Amino acid sequence: MSHYQTLGISESASQEEIKQAYRKLAKEYHPDKNPDANTKAKFQQIQEAYSVLGDPNKKINYDRGRNNQSLQDILNNLKTNFAGDFDSIFGNNFKNVKGPDVKVTAQLSIYDIIHGAQRLFDMGYEKIPVNFPKGVKDGMVFRYQNKGQWHQLNRTAPRGDLIVTVTIIPHEQFIIQGNDIWLETNVRFYDMILGTTVEIDTPTGRLAFKVPPASGPGKVLRIAGKGLPILNSTENGSILVKLNTTFHGLNESQIELIHKIKEAESEAVR
Repeated sequence: MSHYQTLGISESASQEEIKQAYRKLAKEYHPDKNPDANTKAKFQQIQEAYSVLGDPNKKINYDRGRNNQSLQDILNNLKTNFAGDFDSIFGNNFKNVKGPDVKVTAQLSIYDIIHGAQRLFDMGYEKIPVNFPKGVKDGMVFRYQNKGQWHQLNRTAPRGDLIVTVTIIPHEQFIIQGNDIWLETNVRFYDMILGTTVEIDTPTGRLAFKVPPASGPGKVLRIAGKGLPILNSTENGSILVKLNTTFHGLNESQIELIHKIKEAESEAVR
């Protein structure tokens, strides 16, 4: 039974008509109202049908798969009824061909780069899991043979390929540059002068690092081995931290000390 038959609608039904049919049937066959096993199975079929037909992209793939099957049935009947005549008419036109490729995009986050990830692509007729390794990069392309569309006129031909292109979603705090992570942090001006230990947020948690004495605003410190995983390696890139200074107001004694430092520096220059 097709998904259209399950929902009791025509193949030309609009998305609104599909939704209305689903709501009506879901209410009628909901397990809370009809707890028997047959009703539960029917309800699952209704949900599955709507999950495909209610999504325009999945519906297109599903329709393509059904149309391909119908065309193949026609060709099989022709082959059966006309045998040798079929081959003499069409020759090798449908041999050594494959179905069309399917191109999709996988949106991954910085956390997917760190831990690896899996995405499930619903082709309408099949759900295909795709695994992305640690260290995956923006723009990488993964090709899965024989996971694309069927050939419209030759069902026995290999399917096309599923081609997945990776897009990394920008993070509001962490900037990705190769295998490195760039970020900024504020340090009090006297801590920059004297040196200190600062804690920062990273994609894997809090991290403490030392700011050396006599650091200035804009200085970039490298924390090696704490960046993103390097693909096909056990090593990691670095975290690069740009230092910004902050002032929280100075009292009179603090201002007086700065004047003394300035005077001492002026005398040293003379």
